Amino acid sequence: MKLVRKNGSESDTPVYRDLAQCYFILNDYENARKFIEMTGQEKENRFIVDLQIQIYLKEKNEEKAREKLSILKNIDSPSYYLHRCSTVEYQFNHLNEAYKASLAAVNADSRPSFEMLAQLVNCAIETGEHAVGLENLKILDDRYRRGKRI
Repeated sequence: MKLVRKNGSESDTPVYRDLAQCYFILNDYENARKFIEMTGQEKENRFIVDLQIQIYLKEKNEEKAREKLSILKNIDSPSYYLHRCSTVEYQFNHLNEAYKASLAAVNADSRPSFEMLAQLVNCAIETGEHAVGLENLKILDDRYRRGKRI
């Protein structure tokens, strides 16, 4: 199957990636994986690798999630890699490791995303680091109050 974009380009990777993401959202991991395979970039595209990790997290496949995480380390920013490490550790109930990775992710980024800060808040609460959780919850509130990014 070869998709052609409206402008005539044969660069199908973004289309396949987006279709895989749609199937992931629909919890249809089998079809999500089919479109991931169609990209031919299961090891070099950070978005594709990250989506694979998310699928394995949903399927509770720790071994495969960690395998893809080791690939992500070499192709994504340190802060995002650490963030994804935190989500993997959290999913498999390694809460102290999740907290450490989340804190490192936020500290490694000059302007951490909502997702990174929210992960840190969750990890801080779970590990009893309430002051860190509250501090970062206030940052989230200041930046994203009323759905408006400041």
